[in-house]
Amino acid sequence: YEIARQTKLLENGEVIIQETRGWDDAKQITVSQRGKEHAHDYRYFPDPDIPPIILSEDDIDAAKASLPVMPSEWRKMLKSNGIDESYIETLLEAELDSDEVSYLEFIKQHSNNQETAKILANWFVNVEIPLRNDPDAVINLDNQQMREKLYLETFSLINEDKLSSTNAKALISTILQSGAEPKNLEKYAEEQGLIQVSDSGEIELIIDKIIADNPSAAEDVKNGEMKAIGFLVGQAMKASLGKANPQLVQKILKEKLT
Repeated sequence: YEIARQTKLLENGEVIIQETRGWDDAKQITVSQRGKEHAHDYRYFPDPDIPPIILSEDDIDAAKASLPVMPSEWRKMLKSNGIDESYIETLLEAELDSDEVSYLEFIKQHSNNQETAKILANWFVNVEIPLRNDPDAVINLDNQQMREKLYLETFSLINEDKLSSTNAKALISTILQSGAEPKNLEKYAEEQGLIQVSDSGEIELIIDKIIADNPSAAEDVKNGEMKAIGFLVGQAMKASLGKANPQLVQKILKEKLT
């Protein structure tokens, strides 16, 4: 950043001021902190107890290799996966504050699949991090292998249209707090009433009742006012206690009314 800033000043014929500048990590810029008129204002002086140190290229390479991934590198990786900027800052802050779990490394492992990376970031920011920050909540799932297994199996259930995004978050929250390690996550989710209904026959019965109970909205959809279909989908989801597959609900509604 400083190379670019100072180059621009020099190219514009301006003078680079001797000053102390600080780094603003949130804005990714340097800011002026205090001015210095002369080099001696910095109180430079040699230390007789420190001998000259000569570092080989191997020493430098070894030091570089020992460094952790820097925030700028994490930002680049997260942005390349389409993750929202506010989520990125929340993840970075949580990573710095936690000695127990890693969020960024887990996302990095799945950065070859943007959809997986984005969903993991969403669950971390909206479920796990708030739970860990809540003084009244207790995380009882300490086994990191089980934690990662929970997230990946939940993602699979969503891909199979067996879990809605809302119920996926509820499932993750429940298991993180209970510490349960179900052998069969789908069966456990079903026992908790979270598995999505994708039986078209069962959903069709619900929709028929919704259409009968809301003739005005149904007529609006028939007349091409598609905004009304959102209302009918909402009513169907309410009637199914949130278990109906919303995409299938909308598909059947359109088939019946358009």
